[in-house]
Amino acid sequence: MSSLIISAASYDASSLPPHLPKQLDEFGAASGVAQNLNHAITTSEFSEKAIAEQHIVYCLLSPSKDLLGYIKTGYKNLWLLDEANMKAGLKDCKSTLCVLDFYVDGKVQRSGHGKAVFDLMLRDIVERGAANQSEAEAAALLAYDRPSPKMIPFLAKHYNLRDGYVQSNNYTVFPPFWAAR
Repeated sequence: MSSLIISAASYDASSLPPHLPKQLDEFGAASGVAQNLNHAITTSEFSEKAIAEQHIVYCLLSPSKDLLGYIKTGYKNLWLLDEANMKAGLKDCKSTLCVLDFYVDGKVQRSGHGKAVFDLMLRDIVERGAANQSEAEAAALLAYDRPSPKMIPFLAKHYNLRDGYVQSNNYTVFPPFWAAR
């Protein structure tokens, strides 16, 4: 297995394996279908908004450089409710690092590829200093955009994230998220 990190800020399609943009578009469309959305969440093109929000796509590739799965992150300004402190009301959480999309090819799910790409993302977050915690702790500090029914047990199994609070904006955060703020 190999990996590839694609940053919206320095994106250059010519530096990618030639078939990867098409595969990324196909996977993005499949991710949208898996989440009952009528559009792709991730594509091989980055908009100005994606550049401003510092989107990064972490790709896991097979030995033949085919896409096995990806995870996309970015920074969002969110209004979130701390369920443990309801009296405080909504909090303006500026520049919150979020998992925006996560998809692994259905043919290779449940074979460790999801964890591999997730760990790649966590390692990069810690190395870049975006989280001042260990990789295991960094997973708890992210906001998750519309986590799928498969992602919730994945996070519980591999990162011990339980009791997530679904926000009115469809983001989910876990109790350690608030302890770090």
